[in-house]
Amino acid sequence: PDLEPSIPPNKGGGKSSGSSSSSSSSSKKKASLKSHSAPDLEDQEEEMTVDSGLAEVDAALSSRVVVHETLHARLALVDHSKNSDKYYILQVLVDGKKKKIKKGGSASKTGLDYYLFTRWGRTGTGGQCNLEGPFVGGENHAEKGFSNLFKSKTGVEWAKAVRGAPPKTGKYEYLESVSKGDKDASWYYYLTLDPFGKADGWYEYDKNNADEVESLYLQYVASKHVARLSARFIHSTSSGYTYKVNLGDLTQTNTNSGKARPIKRTTTGKPPS
Repeated sequence: PDLEPSIPPNKGGGKSSGSSSSSSSSSKKKASLKSHSAPDLEDQEEEMTVDSGLAEVDAALSSRVVVHETLHARLALVDHSKNSDKYYILQVLVDGKKKKIKKGGSASKTGLDYYLFTRWGRTGTGGQCNLEGPFVGGENHAEKGFSNLFKSKTGVEWAKAVRGAPPKTGKYEYLESVSKGDKDASWYYYLTLDPFGKADGWYEYDKNNADEVESLYLQYVASKHVARLSARFIHSTSSGYTYKVNLGDLTQTNTNSGKARPIKRTTTGKPPS
């Protein structure tokens, strides 16, 4: 029976490796994330926001680094035949320590440290993350580690990568850059025949789930509504359920029970009429 009217909160998960296999860094740190906050897209583009998972590995570093101006990417691997949806985030981070640096990593390269941060897992989970650095060879070695890892995941040379290009079979897609979100955006699901007796009607997603779906929706819009990204799968390790969220026909389906519900996005601050 379908006993879950909405997508459950995000929890940690994932088992795959995120190392760039570079020997040029002085240290490596890995962590499994118990939770994850979706990116705040009202502030800036998603990829230019230091991923929240970094704070779980090194809170002090997270508070002072910025994302490199060009060395960052968000990838997705969606397999509709298996109800599978995975993400991979790569960011080269620039640490000026006591030197003031701007967003985008612009500053004199003297005294800067470079790190490679990655986070990966099933969409809807915190997944796992890996931090390498500071790189002994500085920016060049950080870029090499980034480029090697990007190619291993996408099958494409970083120098030749094109955002939004169809992915190679079995490989990750290099997603389009996501624009700023709408601060008034909200997501609702339509509940009927609730086993716990709730009245039929529109109910708002909790913040974590709304932010997750909003992020996927913005990716879909940025792709110019490409069919392969119209349906995404959000997994919950707390319930064990995976939900198919169809951003084209606006439905949410529990892949275990097959129960489908209408969903809607509003920017009015009010439930759908």
